[in-house]
Amino acid sequence: MIFFGWGKKAKRLANGGIDKCPNCGNVSPFGLYKISSSVSLYFVPVAKFATKHYLVCSTCEAGFELDEEKRIAVLRASADLPTSDDMIAIWNAIDAIALDMLEGSAPAQTVVDAAQSLKTKYEAADVDYVLGVYCDADLDDE
Repeated sequence: MIFFGWGKKAKRLANGGIDKCPNCGNVSPFGLYKISSSVSLYFVPVAKFATKHYLVCSTCEAGFELDEEKRIAVLRASADLPTSDDMIAIWNAIDAIALDMLEGSAPAQTVVDAAQSLKTKYEAADVDYVLGVYCDADLDDE
């Protein structure tokens, strides 16, 4: 008896940064994924075909196919990005600072100035990246 099968496998390659999802409208981290179809014989993969690359929203899980040029650009940029967990933690901390300022329970200053204190807990470049996206997203919502 011969056992064979086929299917698709997804593999996360890198962080894709934070952006506004065209599908759900949320600002969230994206991941770069490689999706490959494969054939297996006796449960051992013997051939891969139809490999595609997608940026996937971590909120709604919508995938957006990338061409080769965009895939390489995302991979190069991902080397300097914080981890998804750090991006989310920094974003939430900045959001909490902004809400405290709006409610009047924090001293009046800019969010950018207040967020500088996060650089003691996280890498300065990571805080600057998330803060830049946060400020851009805030302006887009107005």
